[in-house]
Amino acid sequence: RLIFNNDGDDVIYRKNDPTPAALLAERTTPLAGSQVDSIFYSNSLCFGDALHDSKVFKPFTSKEYIFKDNCLPELMSRGLAPIQIMADFGHRHGMEVFWDMRMNDTHDAGLSGYGPYLLTKFKRDNPAMLCGTKDKQPRYGSWSSVDYAHPEVRELAFRFFEEACTRFDIDGIELDFLRHACFFKTVAQGGRATRAELQMMSDLVRRIHRMTEEVGVKRGRPILIAIRIPDSVEFCKGIGLDVETWLTEGLVDILSGTCYFRLNRWDTLIGLGHKHKVPVYPCLSESRVRVKSRFQRNSTASYRARAMRAWAAGADGIYLFNY
Repeated sequence: RLIFNNDGDDVIYRKNDPTPAALLAERTTPLAGSQVDSIFYSNSLCFGDALHDSKVFKPFTSKEYIFKDNCLPELMSRGLAPIQIMADFGHRHGMEVFWDMRMNDTHDAGLSGYGPYLLTKFKRDNPAMLCGTKDKQPRYGSWSSVDYAHPEVRELAFRFFEEACTRFDIDGIELDFLRHACFFKTVAQGGRATRAELQMMSDLVRRIHRMTEEVGVKRGRPILIAIRIPDSVEFCKGIGLDVETWLTEGLVDILSGTCYFRLNRWDTLIGLGHKHKVPVYPCLSESRVRVKSRFQRNSTASYRARAMRAWAAGADGIYLFNY
């Protein structure tokens, strides 16, 4: 019925004991007994850093600046991983838990504040694989977006998904293409994704799907694939995501769409998924919308009203993003 997305920063911002109970108390424990059936837990930072003891991305262990209370190092020293803590909780309470990766998180693009502290070692070591520089910002998107035209970027992304699927007792993975939606330098500079670039991203999704099938067969339980995308096939194609091909080839198990912007009525996205027998979860992302008028988007009334419109359009459930 409800997918609850947690962006995973509960482990890096809040001072608490390095125990499962303390971590769960931040955002997760109150979900027990609610109508939430799935927790989607984000487990990476800014393409290159991980929120577990990863051998692929670099674990984010910084205690500088606003990250002074980061308890990931202490959890790791005890052999604990936040994603496994979430999975254990979910399974105790009859919930699915998905490992979520933001395919191009660019919270490190800011030139002040926490931006410089989040810039990953991978990006510092490989500036040619980014869509711009601090001094030469792209026309669209953030300069620190990785460019998926580079095979090294696609390989690293695949290995990170593979690590999650082979190490943790998760029910699925999410490829979040909306946080943030910039994947190719050609698009960041103002063009459209080329046919070759569409193929590159589709091949990555196919490879991830094959891996989940193999791991699922080996463990005797499937690993589902969810994607979060802009709610327009043409817009997705323009930025390098051939979503209709992915759906046609059966690479996707769950489809969700929209974030802080929306391009169509809900029935457009729902119709797309249902055409391919894929359940659709409209995504509500009001938590940072502060504009006040006679209609306040970041309010309980707004969430309920928007959810009712999505249900009326035929949604299979509701996705609460970063709530």
